[in-house]
Amino acid sequence: MSLSVKSLRGSLCKSFCAAWFAAGALGVLGACELAVEVDVPEHEAQLVAHSFFAPDSAWTVRLRRSADIEGRDDVSKLAVADARVRVADKAGNFSTTLTHISEGVYAAPAGAHPIPGAAYTLEAEAPDLPSIRAVASIPAARASIEELERIDDPDDRFGAEMYRIRIRIKDPPGANYYKLELFRISPVGEENEIGGRPIVDEPGRPLAFTEIPFSSNERSFRYKDYGYFFDRPEVTDEDRLFQGVLFSDELFDGQTESFEITVLAFPFNTVESRYRLALSALSNDYFVYHHTVHVQVDAVDEVDITAALLQTPPVHLHSNVEKGLGVFAGYAVHTFGFDAEGNVWSGEGER
Repeated sequence: MSLSVKSLRGSLCKSFCAAWFAAGALGVLGACELAVEVDVPEHEAQLVAHSFFAPDSAWTVRLRRSADIEGRDDVSKLAVADARVRVADKAGNFSTTLTHISEGVYAAPAGAHPIPGAAYTLEAEAPDLPSIRAVASIPAARASIEELERIDDPDDRFGAEMYRIRIRIKDPPGANYYKLELFRISPVGEENEIGGRPIVDEPGRPLAFTEIPFSSNERSFRYKDYGYFFDRPEVTDEDRLFQGVLFSDELFDGQTESFEITVLAFPFNTVESRYRLALSALSNDYFVYHHTVHVQVDAVDEVDITAALLQTPPVHLHSNVEKGLGVFAGYAVHTFGFDAEGNVWSGEGER
């Protein structure tokens, strides 16, 4: 199978046309065309598996067939409903067979949850497709609030709530990543045209935890953007304002490390202040997959995929699935809640 790409009028066209002028072959050349034949191997369908697993949820796996690069496959028919799917730990203490629910989604019986630190193997086979296998685990990181202090400013005339928080992480060996986010219970209004829910501080409004910023001068912290994480970070000794952060364990692999943030917020008239800090421990496969997804979207957004592959090297999605595509990756979220006085409140734990 070959693809024909015409009307390439960039620098290639200019240099080609210039050569014609120099040779005197044409007196006037208004445009030029160049046909490029590209050999594309015949598509061989593979199983595509997606499973992101955490300690608070039962096993689920989505299976599809891979699609042809030209998009000739009916996407609605890519779901694989007749596969045999099994998850087991490498130590031999756990094994479960997943049942097809709908549209290529397979689920384990209720109560079958993964455990941080255990290595799990996913195996799946379906008629006329190569069988796949993947191994992954949830980072067995431990997190705690080392210090939480409310800071009172006698000169503050607006009743601001200010806190200094130190989070301690005991990092397991190996490449791991972390995401830190801060939320606050807030009154919200009706959804607007662009999908947002503005905060409306009036009695009777529905409540929701909404993300709020915090500041820090931690050198490991980077802005919460998977796609640009590996770009050169902005490093400074001064506090930076973050709407959530991503960071790796590159500087503290296998060690215990503490990180400090500062929070400044103004109280609502109608809602008692409550905050929730969420620290997500992300496996290397989880993080790198999301990184490559964001980079690929940026590279081919609103661009014909065939043309993009010819113009620039393709961005390959990270995969740890043997003889197939997709990703099998674990993560865990540790949450901590506190009130306006800086007291930890119950109802939140590791999830």
